[in-house]
Amino acid sequence: MRISDKERIEAAKFLRGCNCCGDSYVKCSEISEALFGNKNAICNSDASLEKIADLIDIPTCVMTNVGGDFENSFQCSNCMSEFDMPDYDRYPYKRCPECGAVVLNAD
Repeated sequence: MRISDKERIEAAKFLRGCNCCGDSYVKCSEISEALFGNKNAICNSDASLEKIADLIDIPTCVMTNVGGDFENSFQCSNCMSEFDMPDYDRYPYKRCPECGAVVLNAD
């Protein structure tokens, strides 16, 4: 069975806020079963749930020229960090240097 984009995004959103106990346990086991075929795979994992969520639903951003102290100062729309990128117009980054989000074209 193929997981839809809606289900994938819902699973990633849940994982980012999941603590695998209390009210979250039932939903956690359902998502774990759908993603990994094992109801306890997420709760028994040593991996960061945030990192698992990022593999399922990769964060994206747009780099916006904000001027700032430097001529080419850009800000990531995901983490809001600012960077001096003098050659960004010629050699754009593929990922944000701070949060790792995939940079989308602004146009």
